Amino acid sequence: MINISTIEKEKVEAVIESLPLACEKCVLPKGCAGVNFSHYNDNGETICNFCSEHQEPSFLGSEQLVRDLSLGAGEQIGITVSGGKDSMYVWMKLVDLLGSDKVVAFNHHKVGLVHPIAEENLVQAEKILGSELVQFSDTEMLPRFRKNLAALLANPDPAMIRVALCAGCRFGISGEMFALGKKRNIAKFVSAASYLELAPFKAAIMKSKGGSDERIGLSKGLEENPLYCHGDNIQIIMLDDRHCHKAQLANGRSFDLYPQIQYFDFDRYVPNIPSRYEAAVKKKLAWRRPERSWHFDCLIESFKDVFYYGTLGYTETDYNLSAMVRYGLLSRDEAINQLRKHRTKLINSKGEIIELMNKLGVEHLTSQMEDFYQNSIFLF
Repeated sequence: MINISTIEKEKVEAVIESLPLACEKCVLPKGCAGVNFSHYNDNGETICNFCSEHQEPSFLGSEQLVRDLSLGAGEQIGITVSGGKDSMYVWMKLVDLLGSDKVVAFNHHKVGLVHPIAEENLVQAEKILGSELVQFSDTEMLPRFRKNLAALLANPDPAMIRVALCAGCRFGISGEMFALGKKRNIAKFVSAASYLELAPFKAAIMKSKGGSDERIGLSKGLEENPLYCHGDNIQIIMLDDRHCHKAQLANGRSFDLYPQIQYFDFDRYVPNIPSRYEAAVKKKLAWRRPERSWHFDCLIESFKDVFYYGTLGYTETDYNLSAMVRYGLLSRDEAINQLRKHRTKLINSKGEIIELMNKLGVEHLTSQMEDFYQNSIFLF
């Protein structure tokens, strides 16, 4: 008798093994946008440009952060929080350093798209920390996501994955926060975004699409797919493009769009050690997470993973694990093991994704999603 499960396991292994790791220091595979492997270390091993150019950063320390913030009497700071461990840790740390009355947390609440555990984490942290949480409800993101998912399925262009699925998020987590802060006379904000989460392949793909110009690539992607032209979608996407906060961030300085705002990057001061962050927020804030611990707070992340893996054969996780190896937070063998588990989950994710589609009201796109899985050389 044929063992179907054995056949499926072999198919999974075949797909995973078809993506050999090219960098002998981290876990970036061949073919990643913006990555080249023309570098060698002292042992003659082939390494990627990220590893060859890596330099251990020096951190300024939390005391320097307090000095740089230089809060006056009655002055408050703002921070964006999502319910994930990084932003919760930074919120907690700022309260420890400055006092609960000095810190106001802002949450871009994407109605219908937030994991319930993330919502619970936020509510509980507010109570424990005694620090105010301001949530601004975005009721437009889910309807926009539904239409943009249909557009992306009609033309699964990897350059447009984040642009389409996350339309409105970049502005929501910075522009909206600045606007609400202004009403409260808050002019200083702290970013909890982590250097371990940078995924430069997205910009590299867009730049390639535009012939070395990202903005041209974005315009081209929108022009190629008329389904993106609905309501204010194009305007929102272009607004997002102007709020790429990590790329534009300069410590203590602000966006050109908001000259009155000072934006401080927390990870310039304190190293991001995920295990330490998680242990700390679990202990003090009773923080919880589902099986997926990274980027679990937003339900859209599952779709992004599937589309990136289905079109490219790699995801943001490849870059996150590689960064953790680079910073000495994981051994290469540990990262390879985690990466294999992640890829195996993605390869077998169709049932979970279709279930999530039903929950989000896009069950009418099920056949198109099934076709995407069928046509991908990385999924089945």
